[in-house]
Amino acid sequence: MKKRLCTYLLVHLLCAGSIAQTIEKGNNSINLYYGVSLSNTIIKAFASVDQLNLQTTSQGPVGLVYEYMLTNGIGLGAEFGYLKGTFSYQEQIPFTNQLYDYEFNYRSVRAQVRSNFHFIRRESFDAYALVGLGANSLKYTYVTNDPFFIPDIDLSILALSFKTGLGLRYFITQNIGLHMELALGAPILCGGLSVKF
Repeated sequence: MKKRLCTYLLVHLLCAGSIAQTIEKGNNSINLYYGVSLSNTIIKAFASVDQLNLQTTSQGPVGLVYEYMLTNGIGLGAEFGYLKGTFSYQEQIPFTNQLYDYEFNYRSVRAQVRSNFHFIRRESFDAYALVGLGANSLKYTYVTNDPFFIPDIDLSILALSFKTGLGLRYFITQNIGLHMELALGAPILCGGLSVKF
């Protein structure tokens, strides 16, 4: 029964609706999001078994997407994202039992030009494909009190940033809604508040 109800609601959202559209030519919208990062999961997967007191923390990814509708189906805009994380651990040196601390910090600030291709537009519901291209400013620092390790690292890199995916928006009122995106690129999954004006 639940499966039939979910199927009915999904079909209704995709096929029903009035002629009025959620977003159309000349509209502006802003999406504020908080996302899921795979950085800490990847770091833990590659961590050595010799690493003690392994801890990872992250802030974000958080971001903002601006879009201007060029036509009823194509929007152009920009995306700005931020992510910060820390990975720390200890290692015990064999024979001396000396413990050394290691800390790796990373920060990502991303800016992209972005285009959305809206393929389903209903009164309250909007589905779109997205493509973004831009730059990612990455900063890495690595510090340790291990005297036998390489010197502390402080590295900044400007890298190419690419993102493609799918997004959904549901407007609760005429101008305020919720959105969710699943993408190949950072963040892999995000959601938050949408405002149309």
